[in-house]
Amino acid sequence: AYFQQIQGRSALGAGLAVLPIGLGFFVGAPLSGRLVGRLGPRVPMVLGLGLCGAATLGLLRIGVGSSIGALWWNLALVGLGGGLSLTPMTAVAMAAVRAARAGMASAIHNSMRQVGQALGVAVLGSLVYSGVIGGQAGGDRLHDAAAAAFVDGLHRALAVSGGCLLVAAALAVALIPGGLLAHREVEPV
Repeated sequence: AYFQQIQGRSALGAGLAVLPIGLGFFVGAPLSGRLVGRLGPRVPMVLGLGLCGAATLGLLRIGVGSSIGALWWNLALVGLGGGLSLTPMTAVAMAAVRAARAGMASAIHNSMRQVGQALGVAVLGSLVYSGVIGGQAGGDRLHDAAAAAFVDGLHRALAVSGGCLLVAAALAVALIPGGLLAHREVEPV
């Protein structure tokens, strides 16, 4: 919404502006798999969540007229952190159950991730739009006020999101055991 509604980019332009997130994820996801295999899930999970949280907080400098050049590093680091953290989250969920229940664990993990994403969009979206002035017709002054209110709301949403990611990294340090995960043997039926 920021790149289209505030900066006036086309859908293609907005998609290209957030491309660094996808590129970061493209790098982080396969790297995460290798790290989980060598170090266990805690290191890449903590690194990914911490990186994603710090990069999200780094986006707090965003303004109405921010250039993509000023933001692309943070966007790429958000993607990299997301890519690093996804595989270990799945590995921890799968290792927590017997092999016979792996399908259920995978389904529950995936469902909870999707519910969390939907709730995140709803809650953070309400923070973004909470101060926006209704309607943008009536001249540049009203549009400028609405854009400033949008960016203020975006700052609140980024602060909450970044803080939650850093708390999640701290919880991963405290709750996820270090080292490699034990593989569960399949129990005969």
